[in-house]
Amino acid sequence: AAGDAEAAALMVEAARRARSAWQQAGGWLEVERADWQLARCAAAAGQGALALQAAQDCVRACQANEADDYEHCFAYEALGHAAVAAGDAALAGHAHALMAERVLALEGADRVYADGCLAALEGLLASGRESSHRPT
Repeated sequence: AAGDAEAAALMVEAARRARSAWQQAGGWLEVERADWQLARCAAAAGQGALALQAAQDCVRACQANEADDYEHCFAYEALGHAAVAAGDAALAGHAHALMAERVLALEGADRVYADGCLAALEGLLASGRESSHRPT
């Protein structure tokens, strides 16, 4: 529906603006998390190329700054969602495997939350489509 497409466009624009603001006001962690948000929003909006770029930026920031397992876990989650939106099943599977490795290192509430997100990504991989929020 047209309303869904408009809402998706607004969501992506908001995520872009937030990322830009964090680029100016934050450190690497805030920018990395803004890249995660942009990747997830773009993936949900069906913008696979933008989602992949943001997710890859997120992963690179984690690697460059020796982020902990929690940050890496969710960078790979974003990459998985982005890869599905871009139609790259091999990359989505690889991102899922990398996320699963990082989830194993988490404990407590972080582990419980990450397990749920990993299960959601597994469901997404099984269905082969990004989200019910995706415009048609």
